[in-house]
Amino acid sequence: MAVASSATYSPTDACFDPPPPLPLSGEQLKHCSEALAFFKEKLKTPAKIHQEFDRLQVAPGENVSQFIATQGPLPETLEDFWEMIFQYRCPLIVMLTLTDNHELVKPALSVLHIQHLEWPDHGVPGDTSAVREILKTTYHVPPKDGPIVVHCSAGIGRTGTYCAIHNTIQRVLIGDMSSLDLMKTVAEFRSQRIGMVQTLEQYFFCHDAIVDEIEDLIQKSKSETHEGINSLEALQFPAQVPDVPPRA
Repeated sequence: MAVASSATYSPTDACFDPPPPLPLSGEQLKHCSEALAFFKEKLKTPAKIHQEFDRLQVAPGENVSQFIATQGPLPETLEDFWEMIFQYRCPLIVMLTLTDNHELVKPALSVLHIQHLEWPDHGVPGDTSAVREILKTTYHVPPKDGPIVVHCSAGIGRTGTYCAIHNTIQRVLIGDMSSLDLMKTVAEFRSQRIGMVQTLEQYFFCHDAIVDEIEDLIQKSKSETHEGINSLEALQFPAQVPDVPPRA
C-alpha cells in the first residue's frame, strides 16, 4: 500500500485545478471556506436546492459504492438535505460529527442513519474499531440501492477519510488489489472534491484502518464464510496483508 510522508502530503494538492469563483449565495451556505466544491462536478439538482454536495466514485463498478460527500445540513438547508436524499434514493447516511439537533424527521423512504460520536474535527479516533464497525454495518447495503451519503461538518476531512477506507475495503472484497494504492485513491477523491482527507494524521488513519480490517477479514476467512459479502475464499487471501510497508 502506498504511504505518504509530511514532505509529500498536503491538505489540498496543487496538481488539481482550483474551482471557479463561488457565487455569494452559495458561499453563505458554507461551513468553512476549505470545502469549496468543484462546480463542474456538481450534481444536477432543482434550482431551489442549496445544500452543497458532490457525487463521488472511485473505480466505478456495480459492486463498488458511490458516495455523496456533503457538509452537515444547516437549519436553512435541512429541507434541501432531505430533498437530496429523496432525489438520489440514498439508502444510507454516515454521520461523522456531533449535533445538538435531535429532532426526528419521518420520511417515506427507509434510510439507515449511522452516527460516529467520537471523531474530532481535523483529527482521528483513538483506534480504528468504531469506524470499522460502521463499515461492517454497511456490508448489507448493495451499491445498486443508491449512493451513500457521508458527512461531517465541512464534508471533507473525516468524510474523505471514511470514503477512502470504505472504497478500499469494498474493492479488496471483490478482488481489486489495485485499491491498496491509497495515495491514488485519495487523489481520485480529491479530483472530485477539494480537501478530501485533510491531514497526514487522517491519511495514516486510513492506512491503519485498512490494514486492521484486512487482517480481520483474513482471520475470519480461515475459520468461517462471512455471509452478506462476496466470498472471501475466492480472493485467496495470503497469510499476511500484501504489500503494506510499515507506517512512517
